Amino acid sequence: MFSKLFLLVAMLALFAGCTHTGAHPGAKAGPPPAAGPAALPALRIIEHPIFDQERLELTREYCKLHYGTASARLVSPKMIVVHYTASPTLAKALDFFTPDLLSRDDIRSGGAVNVSAHFLVDKDGAIYRLAPEDRVCRHTIGFNNVALGIENVGENKDALTGAQLQADAALIADLARRYPSIRYLIGHYEYRDRSLPHFALNTELDPGYRPTVKIDPGERFMTRLRELLQERYHLVFER
Repeated sequence: MFSKLFLLVAMLALFAGCTHTGAHPGAKAGPPPAAGPAALPALRIIEHPIFDQERLELTREYCKLHYGTASARLVSPKMIVVHYTASPTLAKALDFFTPDLLSRDDIRSGGAVNVSAHFLVDKDGAIYRLAPEDRVCRHTIGFNNVALGIENVGENKDALTGAQLQADAALIADLARRYPSIRYLIGHYEYRDRSLPHFALNTELDPGYRPTVKIDPGERFMTRLRELLQERYHLVFER
């Protein structure tokens, strides 16, 4: 009888030990578990390629002149630069970016290849991929060999929309997931600021090619974009 009673008490104690979830009376409470990465939305990207063989060759010439390499490949991007197009509609933006040859006189000395970006975001938030992510695009003087570019359709900072803000954040979160090498996020207006950490990546071998003053996409848009990236996707980039 005694042995049966002892066995029953032992089994009850073992059961209690297995189901007890409280902290030991002498244990210190640890920090709450860190929040995991936010779930990323499924992006719908519309393919609208603008690179052909001529543009590729012109880009290689540009890279050789400015970065000392004849390759037009963008390997392990380090930065994302956000722009606006200074044009009011998607059609006008595409008309501007699609030709292979540059039409702007102010940067003609830097090469013949036209300006472009990897992505173009319409006012309704639709995302168009203009170039492969491993291809150099001419969008930010001194950083094209390390930076992905996102253009937003809009004639000025006040024309940018909430849908574009949401789309930019989702796209940047997706790019950051796929390219862990990305460390910096800047607005185009910030690219010449030598006090910001991203400027350490600047490369320009042509001493006569001067950076131009930019104001896009505006400080307000970038502030809201950074806030959204942190709140929704738990992402904080350096500038």
